[in-house]
Amino acid sequence: MIAFAWAYIVGIFAHENIKVKNHGNLAKSLFKYGLQIIANTFLNPLI
Repeated sequence: MIAFAWAYIVGIFAHENIKVKNHGNLAKSLFKYGLQIIANTFLNPLI
């Protein structure tokens, strides 16, 4: 439950780059976008 909330909140803060389709919905869900950001951060840390 905490991981879902964390990914969703990250997606909300970083959603400027998500395209809006013709019918008004986002191309990616906020959860999926946030989870992708978190995964990229953990798998490719800046050292």
